[in-house]
Amino acid sequence: MYMGQPQLPYWLTFVNALSPLIGLLVTLVIGGVAAYIAHGQLAINKAKLKLDLFERRVAVYESARQFINGLTAHALVDTQAYREYCIAISRAPFLFAESPDIPEYLTLLGHEATRLGLACDLSERQQRGEYVQDVHANATNTKLDLLQWFLAQEKDPQREIRSAPTAARIVSRRIALLGKTP
Repeated sequence: MYMGQPQLPYWLTFVNALSPLIGLLVTLVIGGVAAYIAHGQLAINKAKLKLDLFERRVAVYESARQFINGLTAHALVDTQAYREYCIAISRAPFLFAESPDIPEYLTLLGHEATRLGLACDLSERQQRGEYVQDVHANATNTKLDLLQWFLAQEKDPQREIRSAPTAARIVSRRIALLGKTP
């Protein structure tokens, strides 16, 4: 040793020699904690995304349910309610991308509501004694058949959405309910 320099204690010399290794360990521990937190944030974000998707799907379901209930309660198609329904289901292809049968079913509800609106209009014209073409002479029966179809949808629309029926099954049900060809 050099003269005049105090000698460091043995343990301090040992710690001084291991300081790069200690710095590496501290860095690894901090990195591990950061990775653990990032993994937790990823899990939270996935759960939030799932919850947001669920809430949006429920909003579409509620819109369909309210629309069907309004149709069956009043036995006519309210244009404002129909417009709101169309806006609500416009996002359905994106929300139900893994099962395209659900947007098809929701679209079918809209088409059947349009048919119901036309049948109601023609039926009212017939009741007022206005001329209606022979093709539309059974508008009252069509109106009643469509109302029965909507009543069947109202009983358990969740079953329809849950089972995600194909368009062919929906049309065949419609044919069976109405007893007519589309």
